[in-house]
Formats: sequence, C-alpha cells, structure tokens
Amino acid sequence: LSVMDASVIGHKGLVKTMESICKEKNIKYTYDSLVAGGTDSGEINKSFDGVINMTLSIPCRYFHSHNSVVHLKDYEAYVELLVEFIKRLDEAKLNEVYKCICDYHNNERRSPTYREIGQACNIGSISWVSNLVQVLEDRDLISLETRGKRRVISVPSDLCAANTRNASIVGSCP
Repeated sequence: LSVMDASVIGHKGLVKTMESICKEKNIKYTYDSLVAGGTDSGEINKSFDGVINMTLSIPCRYFHSHNSVVHLKDYEAYVELLVEFIKRLDEAKLNEVYKCICDYHNNERRSPTYREIGQACNIGSISWVSNLVQVLEDRDLISLETRGKRRVISVPSDLCAANTRNASIVGSCP
C-alpha cells in the first residue's frame, strides 16, 4: 500500500479502506513510501476536480527491463485485494446514498450536507461522498446547485418520491 511517492500522497480514506480489507481477508501487505520518483497516480490525482487515488504495487525485480520477476503469492494477494475492493464498490452504496438524499428531502424538507450523507451511509470520507453524489448527478437523478458557500442537492420531487419505494433505484453502471 503506497502511502506516498514524490508525485502524490495516497488518499487517507482509500489507504485505510485497503488496509482494512487486507486485515479482514488476511491479505499480507506492506507500506510503501518513496521520496524520489513518482507514479501515474500523481497525474491522475490532478485530473478534473481531483481524483481520489492511491498506488498499489507488487514487489518486483528488474521492473524497468524487458522481463520482470514477481512472486506468485504477491501477485495473488494483489489480485485478491483488488477483487474484494471492487466488490465493495457496488450499486448498493450508490442506492443507499440516493435513498438518503431522498429521505432528507421528504422528511427534513432540505438538502443533506455531504457530512450528513456520510454519517447516514457510514462513509468516512467526504471526498468519497462527493464522488458518489457526482455519479448520481451524471445519471440525472439529482442536480447540484451552488448557493453561497454550500452545494445544494436538488432532486425532482416526483422522481424522489417514486424511487424511495423501489428496491433498486439506480440501476447498473454504464
């Protein structure tokens, strides 16, 4: 798990998530921190409005040559970690966030803050909440407006009322 290199500092929430998956699944891991050199994470991190990322690497010999050598167990652990992480990034969390937003609109008659969404949906990172809200906006389920210093989440009332009763409100990823 790369905490940092010369081009980027790994997102704290993402590093902790990967660490917890490793502990839960008994996947061996080490921390990596480089003071010189960088990875593509540094450039990815600066894309758009900023992209949450971190570097995962496999211990490797002769990395910058035509043939590299990795230990099979390291490779298998890497694949297991990625598969488990991807499984957890399912539509259920997106549905949960959308339902939370609709519940706030229906019950509180106001837009929830990102912090309130995070607390209600057990998401520790406000940046992660922001990314999920962005996906909902990209799918035209909500719209974001800026009012002063606050971003307000708007949901069409007819869509919100109908969708809070459905089991699956978001559908599959494009």
